[in-house]
Amino acid sequence: MQRSERRGSGSSQATGAEYVQSLPAAWLKRCGIRSVALESTGIYWISLYEVLEQYGFEIRVVNARHVKHVPERTKTDVLDCQWIQMLHSFGLLNGSLNVIV
Repeated sequence: MQRSERRGSGSSQATGAEYVQSLPAAWLKRCGIRSVALESTGIYWISLYEVLEQYGFEIRVVNARHVKHVPERTKTDVLDCQWIQMLHSFGLLNGSLNVIV
């Protein structure tokens, strides 16, 4: 039996992956977050962008090169995330992409 047969064609039921992706967005909404900055790395940001957009967030997709070239700064994913969040909270990030999904 194929997935569409199990769920029924035209079903609005979310898949497991869609549900898991929506969890961070729902949590951010409950915390009162209204805008989000995403780093545009490869294609990995696209599915998260789509989920955040469905939840009504203002989304800034930023170019990694614009936020990472800081002398004497250690590079890790966690530190990069914190750096982007700080720059975004101070209004220092401009979206670098016009996204049409």
